[in-house]
Amino acid sequence: KDHKLYIMKLIASLFCVCLMLVACSDSSDTNASTNLAFVEIAHSNLYGSGDDSLVDQNLVIQNETEWNNLMTQIDAFGNISDVNETEINFLEYTVIAVFDEVRESSGYDKRIVKIAKGEENISVTIVYESPSGIVTYPILQPYHIVKIVKSDLPIIFQ
Repeated sequence: KDHKLYIMKLIASLFCVCLMLVACSDSSDTNASTNLAFVEIAHSNLYGSGDDSLVDQNLVIQNETEWNNLMTQIDAFGNISDVNETEINFLEYTVIAVFDEVRESSGYDKRIVKIAKGEENISVTIVYESPSGIVTYPILQPYHIVKIVKSDLPIIFQ
């Protein structure tokens, strides 16, 4: 009889502990974010000494004027054929472009690997890569350009 009472108390205690854990757990995540799909427009290199005013910067392009200015600079210091899409509908899309510093050898890269939409902003994650192994010695400036569906949220770079 004492054994049954002990087991019932143990089961009741375990039930109460489980109930408290479930009741006290916080299922709301204020930092929740959703990965956004992006379309790659270009991922290449500019050639030159950095006189193109695109050195080591991240750009958010919201209109056709800014886009056309960027295309002019890429055409002057790179290869416009590396750009997959030159006509952008800025009523539907925002363009994000990242440019690395001018590098004196090949093998470097700067690219967008993730874009996430949070409650307060859109976060762009950038990865930098350094050369490993044999490299050549042209003067290069890596860049990556993508587009995302337009949003009113501010865009931050990480």
